[in-house]
Amino acid sequence: MTERSTPNGLAENPAGAAARRPLRLAATVIAALGFAVLAAAPLAAGFTPAQEEDSDGAYYRYGSLAAVEGDVWHQRADEFGAEEAETNSPFLPGDRIWTREPGKVEIRFSGWVTAWMNEGTKLDYVEADRPHRLGFWTGSLLFRVGEESEVVVETPGGTLTPQGEGLYRLDVLDDRRTVQFGVREGIATVGNEAGSVLVRAGNRTSASAGEAPSAPESWRGGDDFADWAANRQARFVRSEDA
Repeated sequence: MTERSTPNGLAENPAGAAARRPLRLAATVIAALGFAVLAAAPLAAGFTPAQEEDSDGAYYRYGSLAAVEGDVWHQRADEFGAEEAETNSPFLPGDRIWTREPGKVEIRFSGWVTAWMNEGTKLDYVEADRPHRLGFWTGSLLFRVGEESEVVVETPGGTLTPQGEGLYRLDVLDDRRTVQFGVREGIATVGNEAGSVLVRAGNRTSASAGEAPSAPESWRGGDDFADWAANRQARFVRSEDA
């Protein structure tokens, strides 16, 4: 999976053509209502409200920008330009979001999946449902996967596929073709056209396009970004328990 550039210098989102304006308008209405559950007929064919209630509590049908800090930009699938990102905005298939310095974002997806983006990070929402398919191009990304959730993350160096619940981190290096794939909790498969490797908790591998992932090595993965994400997660857990 590769990026393409548009005439105005923005990188084109390869999934953008799949989204349609009725879906965007419907999700915007829901966001304005605080993501309340709608009992009325669907607003567009195949559309499901952005948040529903199930036996485990509330979850987002697609995604929502749960926290936006600093310089963050949001390119919607049905729009050529970009706008400053806003907290509680829907994040739908075909959208792109990126951060500049300083800028951080927390995104919550359906199925109890949460992603945190550090400054200088670019992320596409390629496809929805099972699995959520994300395109990660630059910067640093942490994400937590809940039980029975499904996520696939495509990167310049290969694809990361979690094998269950856990906490995972990806970092694109300065050459923009090498990616470090770390597993804080859980287990994941990292692969590309040259090979694949299984990475367990407390380990990390590196991979570049055309080169098989390296043998996993011990990794702890702590820094200011990881601390920020942990603090965000702790605040969410406290709010859920309140």
